[in-house]
Formats: sequence, C-alpha cells, structure tokens
Amino acid sequence: MKRTFLTLTSSAILTAGMMFAQTSAAALRHDPQRRMNRIAAALNLTDAQKAQAQSIFQESANTTKPLRKQLRQDRMALSKAAKAGADQNQITALANAMGPLSSQLAAARATRSAKFYALLTPEQQQKVDQHPRLLRAAAYGRHHGQEQTTVQN
Repeated sequence: MKRTFLTLTSSAILTAGMMFAQTSAAALRHDPQRRMNRIAAALNLTDAQKAQAQSIFQESANTTKPLRKQLRQDRMALSKAAKAGADQNQITALANAMGPLSSQLAAARATRSAKFYALLTPEQQQKVDQHPRLLRAAAYGRHHGQEQTTVQN
C-alpha cells in the first residue's frame, strides 16, 4: 500500500513538473517581450539597443506575418492531402508551392538576424558567436532553443 502511494505521488510530481516546463517554454515562445528580455539580459543590451532590437523584431514580425500564415495554411493542406490519400503529383505540387514561401521566410529571418547582429558591440557579438542559440532565438522567435538564452559570463 505504501509503495503504491509513493509510486502515485512520484508520478504526480513528475507529471506536474513536465507540465510546468512545457507551459514555461510555450509561454516564452508566444511572449515576444519575455523573449526580448531574456536576450537583453543575456547580452547585457543597453536601453538604446533594446529599443532598436524591439523595432527590428516588430518590423520583421509584421512583414513575415502573411508568409507565416500562408505557410501554416499550406502545411495544413499538405497534411490533409496526405491523410486523404492524395496521389504523389498532388502532394508534390503542394510541397513545391511551399518552397518559395519558405525561402522568403528564411531570407527575412536572416535579414532580421543581420540587423540585430549589426547593432551589437564587438563583445556582444563575441557572446553571440560563442552561443549561437542567442541569435537563433532572435531570428526564429518561436523555436530553436530560445528557452536557453541565458549565458554565463
């Protein structure tokens, strides 16, 4: 009886911990201000740099929103076609339509990263060079390790 109780308690604690970790990562992905604060803290950005970075990220978000929306719709259409048993030609056509959009989005993200990198001091650039996840977090915003933007000095 005691063993069953301990097993159930341990499982509940582990489950709660995993749910909290997922919630934290999800909150960070969908909270640009929180992401910006973590990047700013990791790189010790000045107030002027924070304002410039915020502007860069907001401009990029606004310009890439239609691309991201279209890609999301295309991914859903591709998934739906695959589940419906579409033939190879239909699946290939849907996938090929996503290619140019993916390229445009990648270019926009690289441009955003370049603008952000250019506003950094040489010391901050060195930190980014040593910890590439910082720039990926700034570039992608939603994924690719942004929850690990803390850098030890």
